[in-house]
Amino acid sequence: MKFFGFQERTPIGIDIGGKNAKAVQMSHGPRGWRVEATAAIPRTEMNAPLTRTEVRRLAEVLGRRSFTGRAVVLAVPGDKQISGTMELPARSAGISLDAAARTEFSRAYKCEANTFEMTYWDLPAPARAARTTNVMAVACPHSAADALIDLFAAEELDVVGLDARPWAMARACIPAVEDAAGIVLLLDIGWNGSLLVILHGGIVIYERMFTDSGISTLLAELESELKIDPGVADFVLTHAGVLPMENADTKDAISVPAELRAEVRGVAAGHFEKMARDLLESVSYTKHQYPDATISRLLLLGGGAMIPGLSEQMQEIIGFECRVVTPLSSASGSATVARECNAGLTIAAGLAQFDEN
Repeated sequence: MKFFGFQERTPIGIDIGGKNAKAVQMSHGPRGWRVEATAAIPRTEMNAPLTRTEVRRLAEVLGRRSFTGRAVVLAVPGDKQISGTMELPARSAGISLDAAARTEFSRAYKCEANTFEMTYWDLPAPARAARTTNVMAVACPHSAADALIDLFAAEELDVVGLDARPWAMARACIPAVEDAAGIVLLLDIGWNGSLLVILHGGIVIYERMFTDSGISTLLAELESELKIDPGVADFVLTHAGVLPMENADTKDAISVPAELRAEVRGVAAGHFEKMARDLLESVSYTKHQYPDATISRLLLLGGGAMIPGLSEQMQEIIGFECRVVTPLSSASGSATVARECNAGLTIAAGLAQFDEN
């Protein structure tokens, strides 16, 4: 079925965060990707395991908005995903490495071979190429996957794909990656932490979660150091962020007293400076494996990426280009959809673009 030149809609990409559940549905056709529907729904209880009640509420919201169909794609929960790099025998004609990969993964991560679903991909050849095949693999235990699928099935939502979050991030950032030379860093700044993903030649080569770099940690720091209510801290952070005082001249920023803006900016700037240092330390892995590759760009996504002035501050600290990625960085959308398409929905858009093949 086609509609105004676009193909049938994709499954609904659903990104379950610690604070909100985000959903995006897209279509694809001759004119490229298009965002058709979006939703962001506050979690009933932040940081708690997903419940059937929450999934039911999510299904009801999807039904009331402009989503169509019941097919959904989810990201494997971070605490259920096992990932790492491995060295396998050199590839040769007619020989599959699938069995060797599963055996090596089972040995390295001490899990029974028939208890998890796994995928892997070749890594770019390192500078000191050996007579082996370097791969990165991700896996999810069957028990965790089945429980998640059953939870959605109980509300008549059909899980047609479980995706690795790093690849959903990479997929959503394709245009901003394709025109960048060398290595590109992706940083999802979420409620409970920040996930760093490193791409080389468009391939995921590294991931690391910074558990102390989430927005909830920053709000706790603001509450503790400035003795202000978390709601006030959230408002100031959302409307003034880390904008330099001379640039904090928007209507929203001006609504916050200048002294409070300055205090919040000071604490927040320190939080993100530490995040930038941790990020650069992690990049040492790529410099060891690929010493000739240069880092050209940092892409920010997730709810934290919307903090005013953050991309400019990060760029000043790290010394190379930094930009924010939203679903509209790689797709079109109606005026109504465009008003809702912020960086918090970017991973859900990447999940909507999932292709099981």
